[in-house]
Amino acid sequence: MKRKFLLLIFIAQFLACLYIGTSSAKAQSASDSTKAEKQIDINPEINYLRHYIWRGANFGNNNVSQSYVSASYKKWSLNLSCNYNLLKTDLPSEYYTKKVHYDEQDIQITYADNFHKLQFECNAFAYLYFHQINTPSTGEITFKLIYPISEKWSVFSDNVTDIWSHKGLYYNSTGVDADFTIKNNYELETQVYSGLGNKFFNNAYYNSSVTALNFVGFHTELTRSILKTYYLKCFIEFNQYLDKRIVEANGINHTSNFGFSFGKNISYKIKKHLHKQIK
Repeated sequence: MKRKFLLLIFIAQFLACLYIGTSSAKAQSASDSTKAEKQIDINPEINYLRHYIWRGANFGNNNVSQSYVSASYKKWSLNLSCNYNLLKTDLPSEYYTKKVHYDEQDIQITYADNFHKLQFECNAFAYLYFHQINTPSTGEITFKLIYPISEKWSVFSDNVTDIWSHKGLYYNSTGVDADFTIKNNYELETQVYSGLGNKFFNNAYYNSSVTALNFVGFHTELTRSILKTYYLKCFIEFNQYLDKRIVEANGINHTSNFGFSFGKNISYKIKKHLHKQIK
């Protein structure tokens, strides 16, 4: 009963976001042209993933939803996401003090800006885990650089350090991103990347105290726009381990994943009256 109640709360929050977006759009169409506007963008998304794979590592959970809601204003954004295990029988018992469906809550704050063509993102993360053995909650600071080399292609480098439970941890993902519009309603995005971790990172997430270029991989997703603001998305992912010590620690040579999602892009207008200055 409690699990169903939590799921109903999550769905209710998603539907509430959709209602707010629809109501705000109607209100905007009837707004006074003498008002200045500022915009908050809200993006709720419900998704399904076959596996829980993060930075190339498989965490043993199958059939999960890592749905989220994000809100952005000017150069700042806030993202709230979770891990919800859809099938309780898929949970590995050795990872949990007791089996739960909702076992993780993530909080992300982002500041994004650019310097000429160079784009950058500063992120603060909090990862909160529930009822998991030897998995303390932790926090990270990340700094990502993105440089467009053409209209559709860009290179990126994402640098991560832990500031809470795994101090000294460092992780880097460097790669190439390609973004293509197919007709008017389809968008195809592909990333090819590497994953490098120092000994603190690999000890925490791969059970191997080595510094190594762990893997190379790719992620491809196809997004279909529906009624302008709604979208459907599907993706595939593959990561090939490169370091023999990482392979030996995990007992596998690669990880792969697929999934799909449904979401909505909402623009919420903040109106502010303009007062004419009397000279």
